[in-house]
Amino acid sequence: MNKRISLFLSASAALAAVTSSPATAADVGDRDFGAAQQTVPDILSARQKQLYTQVLAAIRSQRWAEAKALLDDAGSGPLNDFLRAELLLAANSPRAEVSDILPILARSPGLPQAEQLGRLATKRGAADLPVLPPQTRLAWAGSAPRRVGADSVAGDPAAASLARTIPDRIKNDDPAGAEVLLNAVIDKLSPD
Repeated sequence: MNKRISLFLSASAALAAVTSSPATAADVGDRDFGAAQQTVPDILSARQKQLYTQVLAAIRSQRWAEAKALLDDAGSGPLNDFLRAELLLAANSPRAEVSDILPILARSPGLPQAEQLGRLATKRGAADLPVLPPQTRLAWAGSAPRRVGADSVAGDPAAASLARTIPDRIKNDDPAGAEVLLNAVIDKLSPD
């Protein structure tokens, strides 16, 4: 047991030493850090975020009238039908009528709660339900994918040159450099 603890402590110390060492210019290599960072676009406005937070809080604390009033005043938004479905399907919520359920299903048949809403509408007497998208199940392909190398390029000197240089660009996470190499000799490549 003591041997395990000492091994763990020495590994932790080595890891701390490696991660705390300062980065140098040599560590950077030839990577291009000038590219702009990707950002996720804002889907919800600040007002919508606040509104949806209030609606969820009202649903969780079973303040049904408040949640319904907030959604009615909200207009249209990306989460309105989802939250209306949550309100209708929440435990102990007021009885949902067909006139409440069918407009949600008509506007948003792809909701995660759509099937459950459809069953509830049928129980309440709905005869014609909107067509819901079918559920597709994932199926096992039977084996792991095989990664096969490219065909031989022995008869094409330009392709052979690319075959030697492009893998290094790919391994070094430089797709732009690989594309530059390809574009430089693309006219010299054979159609095969």
